[in-house]
Amino acid sequence: MKKKLLLLFVLIFSLSVMPAQAQGGTVIDQMVVQLLPEYDRASMLVIYDFMLSGSGDAPQRVPLLIPLDAELTAVAREVDGSLVVEVYDAQVQNGWQVVTVNATPGVVYHIEYYDALDRQGKERHYTYAWQGMFTVNDFSISVLAPPNASKWTFSPDLTLGLARDGSTPLYGADFGTLEAGQDFTLDISYYKADDTLTAPPAGTPAPEVPKSFNERIKAYLPYILGGLGVLMLLIGAWLYWRMGRDSREVVPVKISKADSKKPARYCPQCGRRAEPGDRFCRSCGTRLRN
Repeated sequence: MKKKLLLLFVLIFSLSVMPAQAQGGTVIDQMVVQLLPEYDRASMLVIYDFMLSGSGDAPQRVPLLIPLDAELTAVAREVDGSLVVEVYDAQVQNGWQVVTVNATPGVVYHIEYYDALDRQGKERHYTYAWQGMFTVNDFSISVLAPPNASKWTFSPDLTLGLARDGSTPLYGADFGTLEAGQDFTLDISYYKADDTLTAPPAGTPAPEVPKSFNERIKAYLPYILGGLGVLMLLIGAWLYWRMGRDSREVVPVKISKADSKKPARYCPQCGRRAEPGDRFCRSCGTRLRN
């Protein structure tokens, strides 16, 4: 009798701590999973965007399982195209973190967390696991390739495409409907010889790219023109000073005793007084009379 009571107690306790599956017929209409390895950390960034099926304003409790060692960084809902922080409950149950959101049908909810990425030298490995607690009408998953990554393998297979920037490789697939109780795993492997991140954190200096000769000339052109302008001003100021100095200089005229006794001469054309020894007028050039 005591053993039966003990088993009954254990069963009741186990049911009480397990997250409720599909309470009230809860169905996730769309679940979009984004996996971003080595995005802004040397780990795996996992993003959930989901929306419940149905309509109405009555919220439904939606518990989602994330790895026990994962770092939960965001729980939000979409309002007019922007994300607003959402209240949630987090507990640890059966080796998982259970993140519970009171979700309203027709509203998109957003969850982000970082999970450990297995790094063995140049090799990278990660296994994503979805616990099928609810029916999902449309389950899709994508993997954004970090820089310099190659030799990708996926199980199950994903299709190669391009991200929004049109150049970054994006692997993905739509797996359709997943029934309640149907688990899903995705094994990922790739090679990467460096630690370059897709989006380095703010404040991280970007690697310096050598500039071409033309780019260097364009960069220094304002300084070159400015220096030439200052040099031209200095030359102009010196010439102006030099010309003014020359115009003020008086060349002394040596007058011999013989010339000093001669009467003064004047130009017959302009009337300027001539200096001793002049043969032509210094003003108009007219030949002087002896």
